[in-house]
Amino acid sequence: MTKKKRNHPPVTPASAPSGERSPWYSTLKIEQNGHAVYLTTIPIDELFPFCTVERRHENPMDGFQRRLSSTRADEIAEYLNKHTA
Repeated sequence: MTKKKRNHPPVTPASAPSGERSPWYSTLKIEQNGHAVYLTTIPIDELFPFCTVERRHENPMDGFQRRLSSTRADEIAEYLNKHTA
């Protein structure tokens, strides 16, 4: 598989401070059943500032992440320890 070389500089997003450029990451384009999927890796310290978790208690309609329950986490860990090899 060959890598394509980039022929142009990255686009500067409107929200970036003047002079800063968007980061550039290599991608692998995968096509299957008429759909294109792009696969990449991004270092966590570069990705984390752009990630959010919308909690159910903050937005009951669209939120998806529950608050941490230590008891529930222990129960899940126990289940995984018993049922995975």
